[in-house]
Amino acid sequence: MQDEFPLIDGIVHHILMHRDSHFGGSFEAMIAYYEKEGKGVQQDISMKNLKDLERMEKELGRNLSVDILLEEEKKEVELARHLYHQLRDLYELDERNQGARLLADLILSEEEEPTAEIAAVVALGSKVVPSLLQILRSEKLYDPLFPGYGEAPRLAARCLGLIGDERAIRPLFEALNHEDFFMEEVIYSSLATLGEAAQQFLLNRLISQPLSKENEQAVIALLSFKPHPTIARTCLDMLERGVIYTPSTLTLYLIMGCHGLTDQDRRRFLTLSQRADLPHDLKLEMDTVIKSWNNLI
Repeated sequence: MQDEFPLIDGIVHHILMHRDSHFGGSFEAMIAYYEKEGKGVQQDISMKNLKDLERMEKELGRNLSVDILLEEEKKEVELARHLYHQLRDLYELDERNQGARLLADLILSEEEEPTAEIAAVVALGSKVVPSLLQILRSEKLYDPLFPGYGEAPRLAARCLGLIGDERAIRPLFEALNHEDFFMEEVIYSSLATLGEAAQQFLLNRLISQPLSKENEQAVIALLSFKPHPTIARTCLDMLERGVIYTPSTLTLYLIMGCHGLTDQDRRRFLTLSQRADLPHDLKLEMDTVIKSWNNLI
């Protein structure tokens, strides 16, 4: 094996799995797709890699995946292809499954931002929310190996925000644990769209004890909302209760959250910023907030 495949490494396994999952095992189809820079292009896969492997496969006269992929990798590919078949089979069902077919359109769309597909799903309203939540919670659909190239949960999050059903609040917040920048941006926007109910949920998470990553996620999400005295006052309360003396990214976000303070609360913030034992870098951050108020006068 090693004599025949001297350059086998992780990227080779990665390429073969993607080829077999999305392009029917065809290097020709995969190369054509990458030349057009389609939605599912993986940045770590180069055209040189693809053409080198295509040439190697032709020279050997047999499918590289058979010899190179591990059994567990072959099973992952098989599952990805099975999901593709399930989505495509929906088009053979009757009109009563229109919602399922619209979700399939959303997942399988080759558009970076499938506006028409999103609008069609959103038009279904609250009845499609359980299915969207299922997509949002599906670990497999976060994986670029599976249908949707890992984008399906992000699109589901966008639809949930536009539909405005409060059942989506907790699942959207929990989805922040995937730590994907583009996904996070959509989640923050969707939570802000969900309004007062989402704001109250996030405020409860913000003040929860003991402090954890959830507190930071909550305050970042709240910063996506329109400035609101309750949000700003809650941030200030947390700082005054001692968080100001535990410098962290949470502390910095809480200071940012105080931009929306008004009247008496601003004086409380000013007093806090003048404490002699305040860490210097935090004082600078607080001074920035104070100057922003002065610029509004």
